[in-house]
Amino acid sequence: MNLNEMARAYYESIGSAVYANPVPVSPEDTALILIDVQNCLTKDYYMAAYQAAGYDLAPLMPALNELDAYVSRVLDNIGKVLAACREKGIRPIHVKIESYLPDGTDTGRLHATAGMCYPPSNPVTQFIAPALPQEGEIVLRKTCSGICVGTPVDRILRNLRIKNIIVVGFYTDQCVSTSVRDLADLGYAVDLIEDATAAMSPERTEHALEGIRRIYANAETTEELLARLRVTLRRLKYIKASSQSDSTFVNGDLTVDYAAGFAYLRGEELHLTPIEYKLLCLLCRNAGKVLTHTFITREIWGTAFDSDIASLRVFMATLRKKIQPRPEDPQFIQTHVGIGYRMVKL
Repeated sequence: MNLNEMARAYYESIGSAVYANPVPVSPEDTALILIDVQNCLTKDYYMAAYQAAGYDLAPLMPALNELDAYVSRVLDNIGKVLAACREKGIRPIHVKIESYLPDGTDTGRLHATAGMCYPPSNPVTQFIAPALPQEGEIVLRKTCSGICVGTPVDRILRNLRIKNIIVVGFYTDQCVSTSVRDLADLGYAVDLIEDATAAMSPERTEHALEGIRRIYANAETTEELLARLRVTLRRLKYIKASSQSDSTFVNGDLTVDYAAGFAYLRGEELHLTPIEYKLLCLLCRNAGKVLTHTFITREIWGTAFDSDIASLRVFMATLRKKIQPRPEDPQFIQTHVGIGYRMVKL
C-alpha cells in the first residue's frame, strides 16, 4: 500500500463513521442554503472583468463559453433543488456577497484583495434565476468567504431548530468549501449536492469535493436528493391525511391527541421526545397491525439502514418505559422478534 492508498483508506474510514447514512431531510429541522448564486457567475461579468484587466477576449472565448455552459447546468440543478425544497416545506436561506457600506470598505481583506468589493448598488450583487428569493425567504449578505463568519446564519439556524442543512451554490473550492467545513464544525449535518455546486472548472470542483465529501458533508446528486424528498413528501401526506381522519386515539388508559400533539396516560401528560411521539403515533394509527422494522424506520427517518434499526430499538425501549410502567407486562407495545412491533388493542 502506497501513501495515496493509505490516505484514501484513512479518509474513507472517517467518512463511514461520520456519514454512514444520508442526512435526514425532514421539513421541521432541515434548511436549504444557497451560496452566492448571483450575477458574478455570468459570462457577461467575466467578459467585462477580463476586458477591464486588459485581456484580449478572442482567445478566451472558447473557455468562457465552456464555463457558461458548465454554470448553466449547475444552475439548472440548483433550480430543481430549490423548487423541490419549497414544495416540501424546507426553508431556503439565500446568501450573497455584498458589502454593507456604499463604498465597500467593510469588505474582508481576502475579498478586497481579489477585487470583490460589491456595494449594494453594484449589479453583481443581484441574485440570478432560477434562484431568485421569494417574499418571506431569508436573505443574508457577507463580506468574506464563509457564511458562518460573515453572517448570523448560525444564530438563525439555532433559533429555527435546524439540525440538517442542504447546501448548493458557488464556488465549491472557496465559499462553499469554507461554509461547509464551518457548518460541520458547529455540529450541523450537512448534505452537499455535488452537481448543484461548481468551481471555475469541473476539475477544480471535483478536487474540492474530494476534500469535503463524507468527512465534512454527505455528498449526493440532485436526482438522489429529489428521490429522498419525494419519499418524505409521501410520508407527510400520509401523516396529514391520517391526522385529519381521526384526531384522537384512545386505547385503555392511553390517549393520543393528534391535533394538539400530546399523549396522556391515565389523564397525565406523557413527556415524549419528538421521535418517541412519532413512533407512538405510527403504532397507534396502525393499532392491531404488526409493523416491520423496515416499515417503521422508513416512516420515521426515511431510510432503513442497520443503524436505523438499532436506533429504533433504543427509542422503542425508552417509549415503553414511559407508557408501560412494568416492563414485564407489555400492555400496549408487543414485540414480534425479528419482525417488528404491534400496538395491542385493549
